[in-house]
Amino acid sequence: MTTPLHYLQIGLPPELYQLLCQRAQALGQSPEGAVLEAVQSWLDPQGLVSLEKRLENLIDRRIAALRAEFLGVTESKPSVVPPYHPLRPLQVGDIVQIREAGSPYYLEKLPITKVGIIRAYVATREGERSFLKRDLRLVEPQPNDYPEESEG
Repeated sequence: MTTPLHYLQIGLPPELYQLLCQRAQALGQSPEGAVLEAVQSWLDPQGLVSLEKRLENLIDRRIAALRAEFLGVTESKPSVVPPYHPLRPLQVGDIVQIREAGSPYYLEKLPITKVGIIRAYVATREGERSFLKRDLRLVEPQPNDYPEESEG
């Protein structure tokens, strides 16, 4: 069983109706839909949900307009999102780069030999050294990242 609708007829001055039509068009809605959302958000204390939805639609439309303006892209498909790499704790065997002290640059790629709560131990040419985890950057393992030690 559906809830019956109640109809309300109101008169708007021409400038207010023009503003309503502009706002509705910017949101991609009919004037009736815009009025219903506005009344619902005004009467409903939980109306923030509809406000969030309206803002999200408005932002999506603005981004699409900017992309079309600056990039000449008018496709309606969402853009490709780069893959998400979740954070994970460092593990023995991970390859890391060490940040040079007092510099934004990173040094060579080295394997982790031990992991503590705050520090990680890395096998360097001089032997095993410990570094703060914040000074390490995890790199994706690739072949020949670090040279194998030759026997003999």
